[in-house]
Amino acid sequence: MRSIQALNLKSKSFLSEELVLDLNRLFECDMEDLKHELYQARNIVERRAQCGNDLSSVLEFTSFLEPYKKVFHQLICLCRIALALPESSATCERSFSVLKPIKINTNNIGVLSKTVLI
Repeated sequence: MRSIQALNLKSKSFLSEELVLDLNRLFECDMEDLKHELYQARNIVERRAQCGNDLSSVLEFTSFLEPYKKVFHQLICLCRIALALPESSATCERSFSVLKPIKINTNNIGVLSKTVLI
């Protein structure tokens, strides 16, 4: 999802209105509010960078906006969604791989106990 990349501070498309609005369409935030929030957020991040206070991750950006959550409500919602989405499904797949032998053993125990009862 290129839209998520627009919330990454190291990306060339950081806070790109087009990409963030694409993400917005998926989660149905208020489009007009989000446009205004993007404009203000870009200015704030720029000013921080000029002072030497760079933000380096989506988490830092979200934490920075948190005290202003009434002003940046839509943007914070999208940042939280971006933080909650997994980068890949590998972790989940590994978990299922670990659980598979346990399930097979449990099924075998059930079959053995039924045959003992008969």
